[in-house]
Amino acid sequence: MSDDDRLIEETLAGQTAAFGELVRKYQDRLFNTMVHAIGSPEDALDVVQDAFVQAFIKLESFRGRALFIHGCTGSPSTCRRPIGGAPPGGIGGPGARRRW
Repeated sequence: MSDDDRLIEETLAGQTAAFGELVRKYQDRLFNTMVHAIGSPEDALDVVQDAFVQAFIKLESFRGRALFIHGCTGSPSTCRRPIGGAPPGGIGGPGARRRW
């Protein structure tokens, strides 16, 4: 059993501090990926927060599957911002801001 699997099992058993460990383990990588994809640190923070909330809600579905981070990141185009919506054309689309 991987460390992520153990932390998921502990979270599902009611030890929410274990989910905090998963967040600490992956938050920087996910944030940096989203900043690169979206171009705005503020918007990336919204997306990352939403991703972790959704991951917590759907944690049962991670059991026995890929590493936790793969379930959180996927494609930037699948991330949703709860307030304000995505740029025209979606995240990474023609209306998105990019910094290269």
